[in-house]
Amino acid sequence: MLFANASGLTPNHRSDPGLWPGPGCRRGQPGKTGLGRYLMIALTGVVGSFASIALFITITGWQNHLAELRFTGVARSHLQTMNSVLEDATGLLFSMRAYFESLDHRVSRTEYQTFSHSLRQRVVGLRDTGWAPRVAAAERAGFEQAIRAAGDPDFEIRERDADGGLVRAADRDEYFPILYSDPGTTSRPLMGFDLASEPMPNRVIALARATDRPAATPPLKLMNMQPPNGGVMSFIVVRNAALPNSDAPTTIAGVVFGAFETEPMIANILTSKLPMATLEMYVFDLRGPLGNRLIYWHSPSGRPAPAEASLLAGRHWQTTLELVDQQWGIIFAPSEKFDRVVQSWTALAVLAGGLTLTASIAGYLWLTLRRTQQLERLTASLRETGEELRHRGARLDYLARHDTLTGLPNRMAFRDNVANELKRTRRGSGLALLYLDLDRFKAVNDTLGHPAGDRLLCDVADRLRDTVREVDSITRLGGDEFAIAQTASEPARITETLAVRIIDALSRPYTIDGQLVVVGVSIGIAHAGSDSADVDHLLRRADMALYAAKRNGRGTWRLFEPAMEFDVQARRGLELDLRDALERDELELYYQPQVSIADGQVCGLEALLRWNHPHRGLVLPGDFIQCAEETGLIMPIGAWVLRTALRQAANWPASVRVAVNLSSYQLARGDLAELVEAALADAGQRGDRLELEITENALIEHYAAGQTTLKRLRAAGVRISIDDFGSGYASLSHLRSFTFDRIKIDQSLIAGITESPEGGAIVRAILNFAASMNLATIAEGVETRAQLEQLTASGCTEAQGFLFSPARRGIDVPKLFAGWPSPARNLPRGTKTAHAGTLRGAPW
Repeated sequence: MLFANASGLTPNHRSDPGLWPGPGCRRGQPGKTGLGRYLMIALTGVVGSFASIALFITITGWQNHLAELRFTGVARSHLQTMNSVLEDATGLLFSMRAYFESLDHRVSRTEYQTFSHSLRQRVVGLRDTGWAPRVAAAERAGFEQAIRAAGDPDFEIRERDADGGLVRAADRDEYFPILYSDPGTTSRPLMGFDLASEPMPNRVIALARATDRPAATPPLKLMNMQPPNGGVMSFIVVRNAALPNSDAPTTIAGVVFGAFETEPMIANILTSKLPMATLEMYVFDLRGPLGNRLIYWHSPSGRPAPAEASLLAGRHWQTTLELVDQQWGIIFAPSEKFDRVVQSWTALAVLAGGLTLTASIAGYLWLTLRRTQQLERLTASLRETGEELRHRGARLDYLARHDTLTGLPNRMAFRDNVANELKRTRRGSGLALLYLDLDRFKAVNDTLGHPAGDRLLCDVADRLRDTVREVDSITRLGGDEFAIAQTASEPARITETLAVRIIDALSRPYTIDGQLVVVGVSIGIAHAGSDSADVDHLLRRADMALYAAKRNGRGTWRLFEPAMEFDVQARRGLELDLRDALERDELELYYQPQVSIADGQVCGLEALLRWNHPHRGLVLPGDFIQCAEETGLIMPIGAWVLRTALRQAANWPASVRVAVNLSSYQLARGDLAELVEAALADAGQRGDRLELEITENALIEHYAAGQTTLKRLRAAGVRISIDDFGSGYASLSHLRSFTFDRIKIDQSLIAGITESPEGGAIVRAILNFAASMNLATIAEGVETRAQLEQLTASGCTEAQGFLFSPARRGIDVPKLFAGWPSPARNLPRGTKTAHAGTLRGAPW
């Protein structure tokens, strides 16, 4: 307002006393109002100065905040690198265990020292490694005699006495004597020392046995070391190989241990992996006594280690560092060099610039009071501002009615266009609405990322522009949905031809970031008629036709028919009934046995969902699972199936697993692993009693989430099976990136195994692939003896189908076990069972 008031006058405005002398004033001296304007200029300088100072204070605080963020970021980066290197050290223990467990003969001292020496070269600070076999009390005499006979005549299992000397170990249930060490010789004084005789190693070995993972001691003083907390002993259990065809748990063969010197290990990380020139680092034992917890100290300036409390009193970042299963405290603090590096003169520059700018503005305002041409300049400025506002208004109107990504009209513009066209249809013109939805677009976002998905949408928009006529309007409704309004005197024939052209154009491959991408499109078509009341009514009809196109296999088009409205109502009724099915206890599980081809015994049962509808009767999954997935009801239904199957499996023989099918929607949820673990805990079942069947298409659709979830489930012992293998579009490279236990060959392939040589060749190729990947196989839909014989000859391990038994109700499963083996084993060659085709229903 100061600028506008001061610059809106000319010298001809003599009546304004603010600029020109009034009574009692000499020419050249300001009047009262003129003095007020000078005071306003002074006020501008004061306000500008205060604003500059305030901005200086704000930027200073912002710079301090950025410095803190940078300090924390650098500290986090250092911590991640150190944790990564220490994890490699833990991995050496796994390597040593794998070496012992992979050999089918006893490891000699030379073999052990050769292998251990190569490992120790990789980790600085790994001072010693050793092997201590487990020796039961009854085996002690024979074990000592064998070692003496092997070249160590003075060998015996020993322990420390009260004075620290080595004496013959007292009798106990088991021993863990040191047999090999590296570096070391057979005459080393600790050879034969029983690790279990010491309280701390004994506790750590017990922990390693209980968890089957590496376990470590708290920081301690190793032999020939000066620092009191400079070492860590870590142990990992080695198990004997399991006997073939045996369910008995493996026994403990012994323990492999390593002695780590923390100071050279951390120093090596700082010098070779992570030069730390601007931070100080204080590593300490979290459980150690105050005043004696220091493990390692680093300072770029070389200053001695301060007290822990003094570090915590200053600027610092504290977290934990992990070695094996031990957690150490670690404190990072910025050094003086760090403060010099992050120091910035921005705040002072802004202060100086602000004050300079304030002075310039004040001077400019002073001069504008003296200029006689300000009115002309102000007028020109207003004219330019008006033009800019008009341009901005036009731009805002365009943005309000167009999609910013593709440049197509948006939903608002489309509604206006279609509303105008509907008015013309009432005067005899024809109008058709095409509703488009891309197929497999989500897979592009999941695999290549959302930027690639955006570029694909732009390419789709370009192809649509090249396909439709200029008089037709295209819009992007949102996401991967588009719409086209087509006007024609004979819209039916022209619209169908356009739909075919669009499907052909959008289905051709795209090249996105060097990757070949293929998507499809489904189209719903609705023609405007006398009963088309408004845009929403026409869009709703086109949406119903689009839904029908997707249900008919995607990649096609469907024209709206009045019967579709009845289908929507029926689907709505099915959805409402399905929502109450769980509460009314209408769902039930049937089970079909999975049979071991080798011995004919039941090794598993697949849970198959059925719906006992009070009016529809027995409803198979194919009639309601899609509705459950589209409405989200698949989540509570899937959880019910999982809990019910595990509870019922508790009454079966312990060797029989239960197989449960997973929907792709369940796999996409982030809480699937927690759901499975909770169901196992509620039923009191081990993870290996459960097998989850997932289709290969579901794995590819949810690639990233699937990898994380399946790894966690397999770590809990749950088995993973690829269901309907051979019917999806997954590539072998995709399947190799997943870890699973079994391939379930699709029943459509089994049906053709005896009908043509090609069908048999496909199944044999799948079985050979599974064998090369060391995976078990199961064939579903086995109905004839001939199919079973071919599968047996090709190396299939398990089978499932009506040849053995139809699906049985859960309450009838005990009768199934009581009457096994199945009569199907005595069927004549090449005949089907009486059950074949009578209760056929695909598992969901």
